[in-house]
Amino acid sequence: MKRKCIGIITILLVLYPAVAFGHPGNTDSNGGHTCKTNCAEWGLYYGEYHYHDDNYYDAQAEYDEGYDKGYEIAYRYTSECTEEYEWWWEGTQDYGDGFEDGIVDGHADGLNYCLDISYEAGFGEGEYDSKHGIDYDEDNSYEYSYDFNSYVEGYADGFDETIYEEVVDSKKEEGTARAKVEQESVTSTVLTKDDNDFPYQVIVFFGLVVGVGIVSSLYDKYKYKRG
Repeated sequence: MKRKCIGIITILLVLYPAVAFGHPGNTDSNGGHTCKTNCAEWGLYYGEYHYHDDNYYDAQAEYDEGYDKGYEIAYRYTSECTEEYEWWWEGTQDYGDGFEDGIVDGHADGLNYCLDISYEAGFGEGEYDSKHGIDYDEDNSYEYSYDFNSYVEGYADGFDETIYEEVVDSKKEEGTARAKVEQESVTSTVLTKDDNDFPYQVIVFFGLVVGVGIVSSLYDKYKYKRG
């Protein structure tokens, strides 16, 4: 009987972790268990394994936390086209591994964003200049917050030579037409002024003729009297 009791106790000790593992209230040696009741209230699904022991070490959680932090730092700089920046990490090795992987991915994604917005900015400026007849100048509106090579590439693609030539020719035609109108306006003004002055000039002319005639007549009479 004594041996039988010892055997039962031994079996129970062997099976205890498995029993505790599946129990909805108790936890196993790792500090966790599967959810059996009221799972939705705790944000869990039925049978989901989870932890209650705050001292439990989760390597994946450490890695993920480090990754997110590293990604955030790298992306913040490179998305603004800054490729040189300082970074370091403190924590567990799993945290550090995640942090460094996050730096690599965040750097690449941020840099791709920088290249995209730089190209788009250059394209927009090139398109604007060509539509307004502004000479090709890839440096005109370049800002150091962009990647220069991508900006130049975008500017070249956005600048439409055909549209530029059409706008320039149109401006030349407008300028010629405007100059012609202004010249015609000046000529018309001069002619109008001359027309208005015509009666005055005629009066002055005839006045001079009459005056000369009178003076000549008086002079002849003077000569006659003396003779």
